[in-house]
Amino acid sequence: MRILALIFALLGAAASGFVGLAGLEGLKKKESEFEAEKAKPGQTVVVDEAKLANLKRSVYALIAGIPLGVIGGVLALTRKGKVAALLLLIAYVLPVVILVKGVGVDFSEPLVKIILIAPLGFVLGALFAFFVKPRVPVPAI
Repeated sequence: MRILALIFALLGAAASGFVGLAGLEGLKKKESEFEAEKAKPGQTVVVDEAKLANLKRSVYALIAGIPLGVIGGVLALTRKGKVAALLLLIAYVLPVVILVKGVGVDFSEPLVKIILIAPLGFVLGALFAFFVKPRVPVPAI
């Protein structure tokens, strides 16, 4: 169980980091496009600034999942399963809560789907970490 928890925690951290960094690059590109369109005379561009800011916060939370996943995997490996499970669940839930509360679950945006699906390794890692048994102390002779 410890090894599976470590593997899924690292997979979740890798997926979370990849999606987070790619999403951050995409959001910066989208912001620069909006700024370029705003600079053109005679055009009105409607941009939901609050939605964009919350999407960016969710992407930053995904990036923060990289060290949380690694630490959670190491904690599971050292038989601290309950703490590791809690940390891995936080690493998954944090960007999802920011996304749902700020943006809403709007599946028309492809980044929203990816943010919900990609770091599912955290959930599987937390499930396996929850069942990691603590080390049995060796009786003194």
